[in-house]
Amino acid sequence: MLGIQVLKSKKWISFFALIIVSISLFIFSLRVFLTEDSLKENISTLYYSQEENLLFHQSSDLGKLREWNQIENFPEYLINAVIASEDKRYYYHPGIDPLSLVRILKHFIATGRVIGGGSTIPQQLSRILNPSWKEDHKLIRKCKEISFALAITLRYTKKSILEAYLNSVSIRNNSEGFSIAAKRYFGKNIKYLSKEESIGLVVLMRNNYPSEESFHRRVQELSQSLGNEEEVNLGYLESRLLFKNPGSLRNEEIGAENYHFTEWMKHQFPNFKGNIISTISSELNRTIYEIVLSELRVLERYKASNASVVVFEIDPKDKTKIRLVSMIGSRNFFDYDAGQVNGSIAYRDAGSILKPFLYAQAIDSGLLKPNSILEDKEFRIHSENASEIFIPKNADLKFWGDVTMAEALANSRNIPAYRTIDTLGTLEFRKFLEKLGFHHLNRSTDYYGHGLAMGTGGASLFNVTYAYSAFVLDGNLPIIEIGSQGDHKLTVNKVKRVISSETAEEISGILRDSDLRKKAFSDRGFLNFPYPIGLKTGTSKDFRNSWTIGFSDRYIVGTWVGNFSGGSMENVTGNWGAGRIFQSLMRHLVSTSPVVQSKYHHTDSISVCRKTGMRARETCPMISIKMRKSFHPSKVCDLHSDQKITKSLEILSPSNGQIFYLSNKLPLDSQKIPFQFRNLSESERYQILLDESTKINIQQNNKLGINLSKGRHKIEIKNKDTVLQKVEFTVQFKD
Repeated sequence: MLGIQVLKSKKWISFFALIIVSISLFIFSLRVFLTEDSLKENISTLYYSQEENLLFHQSSDLGKLREWNQIENFPEYLINAVIASEDKRYYYHPGIDPLSLVRILKHFIATGRVIGGGSTIPQQLSRILNPSWKEDHKLIRKCKEISFALAITLRYTKKSILEAYLNSVSIRNNSEGFSIAAKRYFGKNIKYLSKEESIGLVVLMRNNYPSEESFHRRVQELSQSLGNEEEVNLGYLESRLLFKNPGSLRNEEIGAENYHFTEWMKHQFPNFKGNIISTISSELNRTIYEIVLSELRVLERYKASNASVVVFEIDPKDKTKIRLVSMIGSRNFFDYDAGQVNGSIAYRDAGSILKPFLYAQAIDSGLLKPNSILEDKEFRIHSENASEIFIPKNADLKFWGDVTMAEALANSRNIPAYRTIDTLGTLEFRKFLEKLGFHHLNRSTDYYGHGLAMGTGGASLFNVTYAYSAFVLDGNLPIIEIGSQGDHKLTVNKVKRVISSETAEEISGILRDSDLRKKAFSDRGFLNFPYPIGLKTGTSKDFRNSWTIGFSDRYIVGTWVGNFSGGSMENVTGNWGAGRIFQSLMRHLVSTSPVVQSKYHHTDSISVCRKTGMRARETCPMISIKMRKSFHPSKVCDLHSDQKITKSLEILSPSNGQIFYLSNKLPLDSQKIPFQFRNLSESERYQILLDESTKINIQQNNKLGINLSKGRHKIEIKNKDTVLQKVEFTVQFKD
């Protein structure tokens, strides 16, 4: 007897264990087949700017517009209206409403027909998530609905199911979800809907195209059931929901200048769905686009038809990240011939724009220092089999003799660059370019040869502008943020060190020094700014491509001008073509943010002789270079040791009649007027007077900066009562 009881007990234990295992497997299978994203199927993809202006929307796979919003953004009275209208017992049933099912079953037994109505929110959501069920018999479809509704109620919270329903239910005109409907019919974000607007949209759920009489009756019934004591403005709801075509989701002022970016985003994240708040600023993109169009109207007479721009903003809180805030791909996205070519990611000859990377690698390899002397003389490059000889030329077809590496880079001398890559090795430089992200080089190194120093391997504006960020960010290539979805950041690339911190600072110091590039570039050209801006230009063979890449302490900017056909322009250099867009663009960026004086943590300024690279004597032709202390030369130049000082103290800058333009939007302290003198050792014999009364004490390196007010000013060098040199100049303010 006892044995039988034990046996029965074991059977019951096995039975309950089987039930527990079955339930566990069922719940496990629900989690496997119903993922966190299962409720978000068939949603649209919408790209917004950082100002939350809609840039582009892409319909779901079913051709519907559906925007996903968190339930916290829906007004409480809208949620209450939906539940009152569709599923009064939503929070109390397991996914199906037993009372409604009993009513439907009674009617089926009595008539043999399945009546509609009684579907809970989980059941309606089941139909939305499974549109193919429409092909099934009504009874089969109802059974599927019940099963799926029970399953999703077990799998998800009531809050998640309701959120999915509010974002997915059909309203009207291919609009699914209240978020899209609120924007199309009321021009509002969902969170700003009024009570009557919410009620009007809820009424459209049952019948997307009701008659006026039916619409009036249902609005009033729903309003009363919610205890709304305010009078509903039926005329307003009619005008918006019954008689007016739905409005555009996109502000018409947000133009096609953003389309290249959204197309690029779709390529980067082809399977991404939902709302994406991008890092692109629609306001900045519009301003830059207008600058591009304005400058191209000047350049088109020189056979330049197109331009592209890329702007990255440095994250002020995290220097390992930058944000893509502007991308202009072409002059006109809708141009029939080549408008949809995105010039910012197209590859083309880069000219001199890659020279900073060549010299940076040479410094890190121990081959050069910023004060190293390079020969700017005739240089012959022999092919591998010595059957051909290539003789490179400078852009001005002149030789400068011995020059420092700093001047060779700042003035974009070609022959010193060819000498450097010849010493470094073309294969080593190619490997370095690939480390920087130039993975498009698909031919042999011998094919590119020494021309890699002059950009013959090509580059895209996006990649080379990104690579320049290493000069600003301590030698590191940063993460690029391009958008976010909720708390999830959309990024490309990872942090990677490519050059040393010291080298990055030395190269950026050279590129920021406008005095170093004076010999090759005009004082009044597009490359001069009243604040520290680092930059480099490039011009490819036959004036096919014009480049300017540069940076402030907050932005990295790349500009390109040329023709998508590859045709030549008429003498449009990097300075004069892309440089003019860069000038206007950088001035705009600086006017919207405070100027930060460049800080140097690894380098100090030192005066060196232009011809020997050694410490400069007062008799030397000298330049000031920022270098790490271990690079500072210990020897004093002996080339000019026997020369005597015969020249008087002289004003080099400003020049007579020069006009300085200052911005009203920037602090005056950050806009000092630059003064430069020659023959500093003679200063003790003379007086330097500003506006006839203020004595000037000359600082180290013959330079100083002074804040001046608006108006005409005068600087004089006097020996007792005799005026030896006088320079008059003007300071003006300009927005």
